[in-house]
Amino acid sequence: MRWNAKMRTAAFGGRQVHDANIVATMLAHRERRLVTFNGGDFRRFAGLIDVVTP
Repeated sequence: MRWNAKMRTAAFGGRQVHDANIVATMLAHRERRLVTFNGGDFRRFAGLIDVVTP
C-alpha cells in the first residue's frame, strides 16, 4: 500500500521497477539519501529521495 501511494508520484515501468523497489525500501526505512554512480536512473524519484553521485 505504501509503495503504491509513493510511487504514483513518479513515472516508471519495465526494468525501472527495480529502481522503484530500491526507493520504496529506502522510504520504508526512512532513508532519503542514495549514493550511486547511476544518478540518472533515479532522477525521476528526486522528489522523494536525495541522489548523491560520487
